[in-house]
Amino acid sequence: MFPAHNMLVQCTDKQSIIYREHCKLFVKNDGVWVQDELGSESLQLAFISVIFLGPGSSITHDAAILIGSFNVMIAWCSADGYSLYSVAMSPVYNMKNARVQVHLIETNKLGLARKMYVKRFGDIYDIDHMNINDLMLMEGNIMKTTYKEMAKKYSIVWNGRNAQFKTIADDDIVNKALTLCNGALYSLVNSIIYSLGFIPQIGIIHTSGATPLAYDIADLYKTNTTIECAFKYAETNKTIDKKKLFDFLKDTFESYGIMKKIPSDILTIFAV
Repeated sequence: MFPAHNMLVQCTDKQSIIYREHCKLFVKNDGVWVQDELGSESLQLAFISVIFLGPGSSITHDAAILIGSFNVMIAWCSADGYSLYSVAMSPVYNMKNARVQVHLIETNKLGLARKMYVKRFGDIYDIDHMNINDLMLMEGNIMKTTYKEMAKKYSIVWNGRNAQFKTIADDDIVNKALTLCNGALYSLVNSIIYSLGFIPQIGIIHTSGATPLAYDIADLYKTNTTIECAFKYAETNKTIDKKKLFDFLKDTFESYGIMKKIPSDILTIFAV
């Protein structure tokens, strides 16, 4: 029933996310099945990175154990977009990458931050003399422009970013979609960070929140994935259908090749 370590699929060969709601996950014939009002289907755990479970979902103890044995992250997604993660122990044989991460952040945090901003925005900005606060201020200005350009591209009325989970019910369609898509991206990045043997709780640029390294890494891809997806979704939809939105996001992730980019970029940043 449980896979051997050498049988686990590399994260670069997995799908990004799947989303299910109003369903039950259970074990049958040595596999995990999901059942909802449309019927039941077997989940190919070896090729999944994150399973998002929305409202009305339940899971048996055996299913949770089997999912964890395949190094698949479970993320419970509430109605307002807040996500709670469940992570299995990483099947790496040692913590070499975690030790490298801690050492570099302790000795060369600014150098890592600059490296990430060059990867994200290119070398058109003179950042050699910027500290982390300067870099974050530059990033904020760039992202404000990005949101405005995306709103113009998809003919969306844009009144600014509101990322407060408590008020998501009152948010406009784009902000709701952004919050949900970013949450999915964080889950995916966390899954890959764990699978590579790094520590998501120790960030480079971000220092607060549950998994600041995941926020750092996710920022590399938001413009081309979650932001693009949210504005494009809002162009033709007036309400949030999570299944439709997450299927749309999954297609965006796959067309962008994110499952290849995330592991490669993490290893490049930490030079391992």
